[in-house]
Amino acid sequence: MIMVPSLTVFVMAKNASATIARAIDSVRPYCDEVVLVDNDSTDDTVDVARDFCRNAGILFRVVRVDPERYPQLYRVDEPASYAVGEPLCGEEMPGPFTGKSMLADWAGARNAGWDMATKDFILFLDADDVLLDTQDLPNVLGCMVEGKEDVVASWYETIHNQAGRPLHQVMRERIARRGVTKWTKRVHEGLRTEGLKVVGYDKGLLVKDHKDNLGEDTRIANRNLKVLYLACREEGWNTTDPSHLMYLAKEARHVLPKLALAAGFLYLERSQRKQQRAWVLSMMGEVHDEAGRPQDALLMYETSVKERENAAALYKATRCAFVLGRYRTAIDLYEAATKAPRSPMEDHVLLAEATKILYAGALLEVGEADKAWTVAETIDDNFSKMVDLMRQDIQERLRAKES
Repeated sequence: MIMVPSLTVFVMAKNASATIARAIDSVRPYCDEVVLVDNDSTDDTVDVARDFCRNAGILFRVVRVDPERYPQLYRVDEPASYAVGEPLCGEEMPGPFTGKSMLADWAGARNAGWDMATKDFILFLDADDVLLDTQDLPNVLGCMVEGKEDVVASWYETIHNQAGRPLHQVMRERIARRGVTKWTKRVHEGLRTEGLKVVGYDKGLLVKDHKDNLGEDTRIANRNLKVLYLACREEGWNTTDPSHLMYLAKEARHVLPKLALAAGFLYLERSQRKQQRAWVLSMMGEVHDEAGRPQDALLMYETSVKERENAAALYKATRCAFVLGRYRTAIDLYEAATKAPRSPMEDHVLLAEATKILYAGALLEVGEADKAWTVAETIDDNFSKMVDLMRQDIQERLRAKES
């Protein structure tokens, strides 16, 4: 019989007094210790967490991260902060600026408390997360012991419709063996996994983000973009961590599209990691997409799929083909997307549902109204208004066909 190893639950929180107990409670049957990184809270987050752990018989440790205790992790949100080093393509960081201290290294903040864990394994949650299938933990931890695995990743649900169906899922690291890794990347931080044995747990260990933490409302505008841009300019464009360029291509695509493309091309020059290259190409496709250049966007999405087949890029390519009036191509791309592997870096649940509407529309355009009706009936109610219009169009075409 496999002995269940001990477990530390690691939580980073800001103004989470309303949600922190729920997060810990979701793991309580197997939680031996809680380590809390309190990031600039102005409420009683720490007291609520401490009281809950005391009543549940769980060890509790806390580290407070703020500009006074960890000044090296903060920057002032003002124009001068973003003017260090050199721009990449003549860009300037747009406002608004708050003049306040901004946490500019989320990996550094997590690492401030990471080594406080004393148990065999560490499971991390954000303060508004819950573990949905806690019963999976003994099996997962036992398998990590038997297989000498260092890190386990699982699916993370971050957006849901009114019925509770997940509309956005990504794969991310969830449990790590104590002492084998630390956090890396200033934004979109993750565990450093190079040289480690990492496995994906695809059938359980599911975490749901309720997105109801009050700390969400205190974020500085364009925070992720600002922190990534700071990192690149402070470290130098040609020497910065390639992951900063990778995520900058994502975060800048709406605010500074020219910068997003430049960062993307620079990343492609510096990295040969196919999964990440495919994701960056997909982000660059979105820049062209939003600028009304569907042909250029389609080329980027197709190049993404050549790097590494992935459903998200194929769904986006479907949209471009539809806009270009290439309906048969759109049908083929959509059907290929439904069979393609999911990218752990880019969700496709909501994207797939939205693109299904275009798929039904393309079927209509090529005269396959019966099939279009069958597809339209399966579209999520989240798109009810668009679906109703499409169903009306299909019914009219079917009636015209019968007459």
